[in-house]
Amino acid sequence: MNLIPPRVLGPLSECSRHVLYENAIIGATVVLLRTRGGKTEKVGTATATRSSGIVAIDPAETLLGGDHITCSQHNSDGASPWQADAIEVQRSEGTFNPPQVLTHLYSCSRGFSLGAMRPGTRVEILHGGTIIGTGIATDGTAHVRISTPSGLPSPGTVLIVRQRICPMPPPPGGLPEWVVDSQLPPVELMLSPGGSLGVVPPPVVTAGHTACSRSITLDNVIPGAEIVVEDPARGWWASGGPSDATTRSLALPVKLKEGDKLVLP
Repeated sequence: MNLIPPRVLGPLSECSRHVLYENAIIGATVVLLRTRGGKTEKVGTATATRSSGIVAIDPAETLLGGDHITCSQHNSDGASPWQADAIEVQRSEGTFNPPQVLTHLYSCSRGFSLGAMRPGTRVEILHGGTIIGTGIATDGTAHVRISTPSGLPSPGTVLIVRQRICPMPPPPGGLPEWVVDSQLPPVELMLSPGGSLGVVPPPVVTAGHTACSRSITLDNVIPGAEIVVEDPARGWWASGGPSDATTRSLALPVKLKEGDKLVLP
């Protein structure tokens, strides 16, 4: 059986420590390959639990501007060729802008998204000097997770986003990394679909709930809310982080079977 290669997704920078891929066969081993100076070497592997995922770069390996990154996959049926159109690693510059806020910051929400950062940047969210959330901008976008049980603080609160960026190029004074702070927009009030706080209605499954399906579509999702779907009988669950969308598509870790009962806790 001739396998087709998965695809590496960019952008990538000299700070990148993780690489996104898609179109892998579930259960296959995805191999990350770096070409530098005409020499191609393996720099990371991962087992595909879904058709898309992340490969961590081996701790001893690095990326440099001008490197070309590609991937292949193999399983018991054979091995694929390399991905033909490799991603070139961007060369780093010592200038940084505040990240773009891609979703609203809703009180009580446990996450939001930021973009327009150097791939590989580590993000920290600070409230009064205390870190309340973190994320990694794998492809320049970071899906921040808030660690406090109550989620984001009360409406009107102004938080700080801190970008921690690898020392490429080296920062002044011999510092181990670049650290860039900027303010986020004030936290907003989270409202239920009726326009007021109170009982939160569950989302509604509107598509995909058929045998062999690997994803479902949910409607009536409150912006800023996290979604969770589970099947206690079969012991699996799937989740999606907060976003502004009221209709969401959620990938499932298994194929649905006739008679499965999905629970939206």
